[in-house]
Amino acid sequence: MWTRDDDFDESDLSFITKLAAVGDSYSAGIGAGDRLGTILNALDPHSDWACSRYDNSYPYLINTDSRLGDPSTRTFQFQSYSGAVTSDVIENQFPRIDSNQQVILLSAGGNDAELVTILNQCIFQWAVLSESQVTVAKLAALSKNLDWASDYDWDALGRGCDAQLDRSQAIIDSPQFSSSLDSVVSAAKGKLAPEYAKFFAEDLSSGCDRVSWSTWIYKAANIFQEEQYLTTAHRTRMNALVDAMNSKLAAAVQRTGPMVSFVNYDQYVGTWGGRFCEDGVDESTSESNTRPGLMFYELNSWDPFGSTPWKRSNDDPLNGTFNGEQQVFAQITLLLDPNATFFQQEANNAAPKLAIQSNRTRPVQDLEIPAVQVPSLLPDG
Repeated sequence: MWTRDDDFDESDLSFITKLAAVGDSYSAGIGAGDRLGTILNALDPHSDWACSRYDNSYPYLINTDSRLGDPSTRTFQFQSYSGAVTSDVIENQFPRIDSNQQVILLSAGGNDAELVTILNQCIFQWAVLSESQVTVAKLAALSKNLDWASDYDWDALGRGCDAQLDRSQAIIDSPQFSSSLDSVVSAAKGKLAPEYAKFFAEDLSSGCDRVSWSTWIYKAANIFQEEQYLTTAHRTRMNALVDAMNSKLAAAVQRTGPMVSFVNYDQYVGTWGGRFCEDGVDESTSESNTRPGLMFYELNSWDPFGSTPWKRSNDDPLNGTFNGEQQVFAQITLLLDPNATFFQQEANNAAPKLAIQSNRTRPVQDLEIPAVQVPSLLPDG
C-alpha cells in the first residue's frame, strides 16, 4: 500500500518489490511462448514444467515489464498451474506464497465451471461417447489399472454439448460458486484479482455455422455420433457463459472492498484479432499471417510462417492439467477404437509423428493403447 501524492508517477511502479501470481491455466499462460523450467524437474508437482507455466503468461510479462524496474530487485512467486480449481488455489497455492504481498495476480473459476468438458463436448470432441460406450470405456480403463480411471467423471463423456452448457451455466449461477469465489478472493486479500475472455467473435456471423473442429476420425466406434459444428447458437451460449463468469468474478471482488480490483480484459481481445470467426482474420487451415492472436485453433491449422502446430507435444503433462486432460480423452477414445486417427494435415508429404504418454508409472505399451501424441491445440507459435 502507498499514499498517492502530487508527484506520483503512474508509469513508475518500481516500488513493487513483492509480486505473486496464483490461479489456473489462464494465469499459468499455457501455450504462450516457451514453457518455463525443464522436463528434468517434471516429477516435482509444483515445478514450472509440471504446472505448465510459460514465459509469455501475463504474470511473467508483468514481472519483467520495465515500468516495474529491475526484476532482480523484486521477489516474484509464480504458483499458478494448469487445471487448478478454486479449492486448489486456496489449499495448494496460497500457502506457497509469502505474506505481505504488494500485488497478487489471480485468475480462477473457469475449471470449476468445467471449461475443458465444454471444449470436449462442444468443440474438439476428443472423447464423446454414447451411454453404452461410457460403460465399456470405464470397464476397459479400470481393467487396465489406469491411474486416473477410478475417480474419473465418466458420465460427463456422454452428456452432450447442450447438456454440458446447461450444467456449466447452473454451476456459475449457483450460490456455491459465488461462495467459492468469495473464499479465493478473501484468501488473496488475507495474504494481501480473476478474468476470462470470449473465444468467439461477438458479431456471431453465420459464416462459421458449418465449421467443425472435431478431432478424430473414429467412425468405426461412433458411426452414429453427431459431429459438433461451431453454430451461431452454440457460440452465443459459450460467449454468454464468459459474460456470466466475469459478472460473478466482478461481484465477488466488489464484496471484498477497495483493496482488490477486478480487471476484465475481455473487451480488448477482439481488437487483437484473438477471437475465432472474426472479420479480417483468415482462419483456414492453410498458411495465414492474420491469425497470430487466436487463442486456440483447429487441429490441422498451419502457423503464420508455414510451420505446423505440432510443437510441445512430447512433454509428458501431469494428469489434471489442460494438456493432461487431452491425453486422458485420447486414451478413452483409443480404448474404444484402437485404430482411431487424428484429422491431420501432412507436412512435406510426411505426417507428423504422433505418440501419447499415458502416465509415468505404466509404459504405454503395457496398456495396449497405440502410441498417439495429442498435438497442441493452443496458439504457441
